[in-house]
Amino acid sequence: MEKNVRTYRQKEQQSGQSGGRIVALSTAILLIALCSTIPTKGQGSDRWRIGGFLGWGLIDHQVNMTGLPGVPSCCPEYKGGSGNGLSLGAAVELSLAQHFSLSGRLLYASYSGLLETEEDELVTADRDTVRATFLHSIDESQSGLALETFVTFQPINRVGLFGGVRTDFSLSTNFHQEERILEPSNIRYENNSRIRLVSDGKLPDASSLQLSLQAGIRYDLPLNTTGTMMLVPEVAFWHGLSPVVGERDWQMRGLRFGLELQVISIGRAKSPSPLEPGDRRLIVPIQPEPDTSTGSSSDNND
Repeated sequence: MEKNVRTYRQKEQQSGQSGGRIVALSTAILLIALCSTIPTKGQGSDRWRIGGFLGWGLIDHQVNMTGLPGVPSCCPEYKGGSGNGLSLGAAVELSLAQHFSLSGRLLYASYSGLLETEEDELVTADRDTVRATFLHSIDESQSGLALETFVTFQPINRVGLFGGVRTDFSLSTNFHQEERILEPSNIRYENNSRIRLVSDGKLPDASSLQLSLQAGIRYDLPLNTTGTMMLVPEVAFWHGLSPVVGERDWQMRGLRFGLELQVISIGRAKSPSPLEPGDRRLIVPIQPEPDTSTGSSSDNND
């Protein structure tokens, strides 16, 4: 037990250090991006993109635990699971230097996951020894607010590569756990049912804040001839750095497909102010002097 506690504390320390480095990195990226937005001499305008985002994706749960904190379980080990996620919200993007832009999103996000493990065991049923197969499962769901910040690089026209940080703030969590007999069909638990260890409620010791790294590719599709409206499909991979549940080795990663509808606002360079009435000058063309040299020669000859 002492060894396990020490191992967890080491993991917790490493997780905290990693989270601190990510926050510091994201802050540095934002500072650099903000400095890049300072207009330089001769710069005409800044381009803003404002719109909405909708995304759906597949989630891979990386798990190595026997159960949830404080919840009775006979599972030998959960090793993984799968689920999906949905996110929607507002997005803003600001062009920086050539080929670079800074983006931010505020999203409502929901996640789900199903962890299952099958176990084969010899059991005694009506004085007979039989081999039984049990299914241990945890079905969980989460929802929250997500803040995304990332930088996009456009190596070629309309194609962008992006990477950044995502922070999820948990709003609600739920789970359902049970153990079920799969085979044989003629045996039951001591409660005269084929299901036991049923638990429902809020996910115990769930993390209230989760950090993730994400990277992906996107493509700009103009929706009008002036290029002021864009439909931007994207594919992104993200990897969670924080545990889903404290004191448990449980993290998430996923592949997300998204669509962003953007309205582009182009700030035009300020035109020179017109001259004040007192500053106006009348420009009169200069007339050439008449040539009198020919006339003088005639007079002399006379």
